[in-house]
Amino acid sequence: MTNSFVNDVYAWSKKVTEESGYQPSSDKFIALANVFTLDRMFISPLPRVVHVARNFSAPEKYTGVIDTIKSDFAHGREVNKRLSRKIREDKIYTDNLLADWGIHHLHLGDSLIPKGKNKGLFKGNKELLFVLVTNEAAYLIGVFDHHSWTRSEVLEIVYDNWSYLIEKHELKGVVGLAREVTEKDRYELRTANVNTPIQVRGKIFMGPGGGLTLGGIGGKDVSKANLVLRAAKQTEDWVNENYSMIRRAFESHGINLESQSLHFHVSKFSISMMPTVILKPSGWRLHIPSLDEPNSLFSNGFEVIAEPKRSERIWSDHREFSSAILEPPLNNII
Repeated sequence: MTNSFVNDVYAWSKKVTEESGYQPSSDKFIALANVFTLDRMFISPLPRVVHVARNFSAPEKYTGVIDTIKSDFAHGREVNKRLSRKIREDKIYTDNLLADWGIHHLHLGDSLIPKGKNKGLFKGNKELLFVLVTNEAAYLIGVFDHHSWTRSEVLEIVYDNWSYLIEKHELKGVVGLAREVTEKDRYELRTANVNTPIQVRGKIFMGPGGGLTLGGIGGKDVSKANLVLRAAKQTEDWVNENYSMIRRAFESHGINLESQSLHFHVSKFSISMMPTVILKPSGWRLHIPSLDEPNSLFSNGFEVIAEPKRSERIWSDHREFSSAILEPPLNNII
């Protein structure tokens, strides 16, 4: 029988959130979107090319720490101990700077907090390191104080050094703003979950992080949640419309579909964009053709957390399939 594939999505998001050490939101959709919030918040330990902005400067006392951070990025070592103290809260929080502008802030302490709730995180200072992180690279923007969350200088540095990182967020054809948005205005509006354009070197941009929704969740996280839900519903509809054909196909392999429950394989879709149905208890899979380009919805290697089994993270280009593919249970469970 076909279970609700949408319910499969919500059950998956609850499981991933709990296994990441957080309390899922009571709102099912927010809980799903927050899986992608976690993905953006944590920086996976992947080796990255390190880029440093021209004219980068920092107080001399931070030289050693910044060199360590650069080395950690280059060698794929852990840097999450330098993130916000809020990562230790039970509920997932939205980092507004990250959600709006796509920029992480790292603490520059040279020793760890010895006890308490934040034990094991690096101590903080007056200043923070602002970094834009992708799977391939870490872009060190500058050292700023705790009042710099909306300073236009931050994006000006990004544009002057790596304009390709934000070009797609330019509002083409917009030549100016009706009124100036000050840094104070932007901070107050961002705190109220209102997105504002920003002028950088004579061009107008929306936040390269995707902005915030009125509910205080990252816009990109909400978009990904909607994409997964839409795929689950479309896959369920396809299965229901083709159920007789699917039943006959599995019967030819000795599988009685009536004795199985069908579930949407959420992690497989999130990692590859390939709609997949898994049969329980047999473990057989049904891969459904799709014209969507293979892609992962996880930006920083979070798929290892979302799907710990290596065998489940292997995928092929589903655009090459002309018809649905039946796959027997995987023997490799690691």
